Amino acid sequence: MQLTHSQKLTGIATLAILLLVIALVPGAAAQGAGSAAATTDQIRAVTVTQKGAAPSGPYPIVIEQDQRLQTHTIYRPAALGPAKHPVVVWGEGACVKNGLTFPEYLSEIASYGFVVIADGPPVTPPPSGGQAGAAAPATPPRGGQPGGGGCGRPGRCANPD
Repeated sequence: MQLTHSQKLTGIATLAILLLVIALVPGAAAQGAGSAAATTDQIRAVTVTQKGAAPSGPYPIVIEQDQRLQTHTIYRPAALGPAKHPVVVWGEGACVKNGLTFPEYLSEIASYGFVVIADGPPVTPPPSGGQAGAAAPATPPRGGQPGGGGCGRPGRCANPD
């Protein structure tokens, strides 16, 4: 089933509201204390080697994935406690669906007390440079046409060959 853009936005907004309620209601954590062991088993810490300096905010951060929310990555202060934390919902853009596309930036936001929910599960990027001996990616011929002629739309090209 293919979701429309509107359905995706509705789902993300619903998730953000749910997380906001959980983060802002001080008694919510105490009410769920009986199921704390089950919740801990469903949350997986994500280890990311970040480039550059550590986040500059006053809070140490954690990056995690909740197994009940498998299509998202969560960046948050390590200790939430009863304090209220604003929520940022982050879309990676270009349909990337990888919660680790901008770990330095999202960690920086979380280090100032924000809970950041990034669209996409945490997918570890491949090593830079690709595999040794791998072929270079193919470049399309000029104009996108075999033989390099034009823009592929006869009569509509600014500079047809």
